[in-house]
Amino acid sequence: MTFTIVYDNNEYDPALQTAWGFACWIETG
Repeated sequence: MTFTIVYDNNEYDPALQTAWGFACWIETG
């Protein structure tokens, strides 16, 4: 099973603004 983070609200660039939420792509098999 593979989890790929598509969106996370952790700031990694101070020039960008964070928003609420989390999304990931889940692959099985």
